[in-house]
Amino acid sequence: MFYELAGGKDYQIGNTLLEEVLLVLIPNGIWLLLPGMCIVKLWRDMLYNRTDETVRLKVQ
Repeated sequence: MFYELAGGKDYQIGNTLLEEVLLVLIPNGIWLLLPGMCIVKLWRDMLYNRTDETVRLKVQ
């Protein structure tokens, strides 16, 4: 039922598929998903703000 972060998978041998999903996949997925969502949001904000500013500068 436990997962060893660095080692020879001694604690991982007894895990069922459900425990593996709950203990490994979901927590690691959150660490990948949330920063990815922030990166996409910030990238879009920077892209659209830059485009708006350059359009305003060209018009004036």
